[in-house]
Amino acid sequence: MYKMARKLKKAVKIGNVEIGGNAPVSVQTMIKAPLGNLKEVLAEAKKARQAGCEILRVAVENQQGRRAIEYLKKHINIPIEADVHFDWRLAFLSLDAGADAVRLNPNNIAGKKQILAVVKECREKNIPIRIGINSGGFRQKLGDAGIVRAMLSKVSRYVKIMEDAHFYDIMISLKTSSVNSTVQVNRLASKRFDYPLHLGITATGPKQEGIIKSCVGLGILLSEGIGDTIRVSLNAQPWEEVEAGKGILQALGLRVFGPEIISCPKCSRCEVDLESIVEQFKRKLLSMDLKRNNFTVAVMGCEVNGPGEAAHADLGVAFGGGFAAFFEQGKIVKRVAKARAIDELLKAIKNRFN
Repeated sequence: MYKMARKLKKAVKIGNVEIGGNAPVSVQTMIKAPLGNLKEVLAEAKKARQAGCEILRVAVENQQGRRAIEYLKKHINIPIEADVHFDWRLAFLSLDAGADAVRLNPNNIAGKKQILAVVKECREKNIPIRIGINSGGFRQKLGDAGIVRAMLSKVSRYVKIMEDAHFYDIMISLKTSSVNSTVQVNRLASKRFDYPLHLGITATGPKQEGIIKSCVGLGILLSEGIGDTIRVSLNAQPWEEVEAGKGILQALGLRVFGPEIISCPKCSRCEVDLESIVEQFKRKLLSMDLKRNNFTVAVMGCEVNGPGEAAHADLGVAFGGGFAAFFEQGKIVKRVAKARAIDELLKAIKNRFN
């Protein structure tokens, strides 16, 4: 498999997760439940972690945010980043609660003294700061080129203030709701700064459109070796963001989170309900406790597509006529009844990859 080269950045640690350096690109999401309901917050965090979340962000607007972080730190083992806006003193609440990182927004926390006060506290606690700026923070209409210049200018000022104070545990994120400007600003930031980049497209709209925008924008940047951690921002549940992020990284060959399932897009040759079969197979496969997960399995609608188009798959089945062809590495080894095909495939997977 072709392996893309990452642009190596300074390594920063959020809790026990390293960002940048040679560390793999990590997946983040954000708590969306009302922070006053701590049980709901914890349940959401557990679902996100179970889905594969590696860093969890919590918005801190008041004491509720502090209590949420404290509660999460006691009940779940996952690095937590506090999302701080407008009032720099909220960073102190977050740090006292045990936050593993702090996000500051140059668009609403701009005073040098305020920035340095947070820097001082983070240095003492060995906590990194993410300089996170979104296009939505600019009131005037600047256009893509203007937004890119304005965002880079504000982040550069922040970086200089921190570096002048000899603080270097920095991460940077520059997000817009436009794929084009997000790609452009992060390309430039990657050249300008030696700090890890947190990637994302913000305010992406409805779920389907958000997934498309994120796949395109993050896919472009990651394929160029840009980016060290990602959040797929969706109008959806946190664990859905995590699943989308993992899918992007696996599709690009940057991470392996589980077996790759391939299936054909169907045509008139297909005589089975392939969509339902694939979904059923996926559920059963993900429920299996396998020792290995770096393999490819194919479920194809006919023998034209499988094993031909799935010749690279480790195992697979192709439906056609009254039977299903069972194949390994592109070679048909037997034919089984359609009703038994998925069970036979799962049995073979268990025998080979356990």
